[in-house]
Order: sequence, then C-alpha cells, then structure tokens
Amino acid sequence: MVNKRYLKNQGKYQRLLILRANGSLESKSLDVSFYHYDGSDEGERLAENLKAIFGRYSKKVGKVSDAPGVFVDNQSLFLARNMLPPITVLSLSDAVTTPTRHLVRKDQRALTRWIANGMLQDYADIEIEDR
Repeated sequence: MVNKRYLKNQGKYQRLLILRANGSLESKSLDVSFYHYDGSDEGERLAENLKAIFGRYSKKVGKVSDAPGVFVDNQSLFLARNMLPPITVLSLSDAVTTPTRHLVRKDQRALTRWIANGMLQDYADIEIEDR
C-alpha cells in the first residue's frame, strides 16, 4: 500500500517515518534516537532535521553522536530495501535503558510538535530542481 501511494504521488515530497516504541514507556522521561537507511540521502536528511529539533528541547545524556544512526537490525533493513519512500525511524524507549541519547519529557503534544517541526524543516531544506 505504501509503495502504491508513493508511485501514485511520485515527484512530491514523501517520507516514511516509523515510530518505534521500545519497552513499556512508563517512565516520566524518554530516550529518543534516530535512524535512517545508509543508502538514502533523503532519509538521512529527515533524521538529521528531527535530531536537530529534538536537540533544542532535550537533555543530552552522555555523548550523543552528531549523526543519526544507520539501520543495523534485520527488520529495519528489510523495510528500507522493500519500501520506495525514504525511511527514517524515531525510536522511543524508557529513559533508564541507554546513556547516549536525547532525553525528553514524556509529553505527547510536545513530541507531536517536534516531529511536525522536524518534517517541516526537512521539507524547507529541499533543493528545488528545474525540470
């Protein structure tokens, strides 16, 4: 279904953002990390834009890498290889699990606003090509 819609709207801005919740998400703060497929410049740019927006409002715990991570798990690699639109994964987990990610408060409205702002920033960064 995703590929069919992608082909139908080819040439328009299209991205596939997957939200992955790891764990029960019961703590008051969440670790947030961003991943993209190594072969997708568009997916990487969206991950970087999301990371920049979240970076403004998060507390960095430990050493946070400047670049978003690259898919390494088989499930994400399978999706990336079989979906046509550029894929970015935003992973949320309980704050106690990893010491090297962005730590954000658990606030659904704020998370929604930051994701929307990251996608709008990504859209604004597109270089317009003359056809």
